[in-house]
Amino acid sequence: MGGEWIGDKEVVFDIDDPLHRWLRFLEQDVTPEQLQELMEVDEMIGEAEDRLNQLASDEVTRRLYRMREKALHDRATWLQDATNDGIERGVEQTAIRMLVRGFTADDIAEATGIDLQRIESLRRSRV
Repeated sequence: MGGEWIGDKEVVFDIDDPLHRWLRFLEQDVTPEQLQELMEVDEMIGEAEDRLNQLASDEVTRRLYRMREKALHDRATWLQDATNDGIERGVEQTAIRMLVRGFTADDIAEATGIDLQRIESLRRSRV
């Protein structure tokens, strides 16, 4: 039939279905022929394509878009770094609690993944 598979169900594109038309329009790999057909069938898709072309040709809009993308990327990086720092601190706090309870450095290293040199450093900082 030539449809797309979503899970275990084959979905056949129906140009008469407005949702199918918009989903096809928003696909990354829509061909120029498919786009032309969509614009012929649906005036609003043609208007949306014209507007996107206008926005793409505007240098200020492109610059703002790039700035927004950079800000989103920077935020995601910051959050990932903060998460990693928090996890590292939590693991070190666990290692310190294990040291206080008398666990061996080898057991702590095995349980936490912290290398023996760092465990010794944590032991010295607790004394």
